[in-house]
Amino acid sequence: MYRSCLAARGPRDGAFADAGAFTREPGRVVLHPTAQGGELLIVREQDFPGWEAQIDGVAAPIRTTPTGFVALECPAGKHEVVLTYTSHTPARRAGLVVSVLALCALPLMFRKRSGL
Repeated sequence: MYRSCLAARGPRDGAFADAGAFTREPGRVVLHPTAQGGELLIVREQDFPGWEAQIDGVAAPIRTTPTGFVALECPAGKHEVVLTYTSHTPARRAGLVVSVLALCALPLMFRKRSGL
């Protein structure tokens, strides 16, 4: 369990408060914040395609802070927030296809040309 790497910001006062304890594993962050409602939960993870969020088991949209961190609208009450990172994004798939095609083209580039 970790503390103090997260913050919750209220919509009016802009004050930061402790967002509760959390656990962190590779590709997964589990948080247990208690919100007063209308708070923005800011997680110190760089927002990047592939992050998915759930609040109490329901998919939640991810917002990005001006500094590039993951942020979530947190309704009032105590919640379990789960952030998971998956590397199966469209950009990664496109990169894989291009890499495979380039590897297949290598033998053609270095073959001996006959008759020259």
